[in-house]
Amino acid sequence: MTTLEHVLDLAGLPASSIPAEARQTARFSLYDWMVCGLAGASEPLAVLLRKVIGAEGGHPVASTFGGPAMPARAAALVNGATSHALDYDDTHFAHVGHPSVGIYPAALAAAEAVDASVADLADAFLLGGRGFGPHRHATRRGALQPRLPPDRHRRSLRCDRRSRAALRAGPGAGQDAGGRLMGQGAAPDHRDWIGRSWTRSDQVSDRLIAECRATLPGLLGPGAVPPGLHWALAPDLAGPEALGRDGHPRQGLFVPELPLPRRMWAGGDLVLHRPPRPR
Repeated sequence: MTTLEHVLDLAGLPASSIPAEARQTARFSLYDWMVCGLAGASEPLAVLLRKVIGAEGGHPVASTFGGPAMPARAAALVNGATSHALDYDDTHFAHVGHPSVGIYPAALAAAEAVDASVADLADAFLLGGRGFGPHRHATRRGALQPRLPPDRHRRSLRCDRRSRAALRAGPGAGQDAGGRLMGQGAAPDHRDWIGRSWTRSDQVSDRLIAECRATLPGLLGPGAVPPGLHWALAPDLAGPEALGRDGHPRQGLFVPELPLPRRMWAGGDLVLHRPPRPR
């Protein structure tokens, strides 16, 4: 069966076949996705994309974040890029990865084009997630759960690949229209920052577990220590004088001063030495 045939087969399922828990997750994801879209509407990428796509014209039937209505496919493109501009979408325990940003923009544009309801929109999201990643995004139970840290959690960070490019270019580097780094004359060499790391320790407490369950009721897995709790462990601790404009420790502490407007988590590894338990 081809992907298209699979999706068409799913589209013929009765609404009663979709579990209530799945619909709750879909509404939660819709709220999360829309907030991220509104937050990213003023980003340079979003502004430029609205300008370029809007100039192409067409019959405006679908809404866009921060801009006018556009043709359905154009609105899906604009909203997809806008909602992922800050890379904060789907940073919760209901999903692994970023399924909302790849499904909701198209589902919303299609829903507006045919005057569908919000309930239909949520169902379309679930069918889209199931069609392109069977069972992975339809419900929390079907999602892949991240590995857990030990009860004393350690994590380390290293400069990512783009930061290394900036280090080689130096603080005198700028960016061209496509966001690529451009060297502008001689600049200090910061390559000695590459490979720096730090270590933080923390403990799983009954209080932390209760706080997570109170914050995300019904969305955490079973067990004494819910999956995903490691994201709440070992946060950065810095006073106001050590914070940058984005709320993270300012540049010059862990990373040098770089000519980049924002930073993004590039990835990491998690090793579970033994089952976590509260202390």
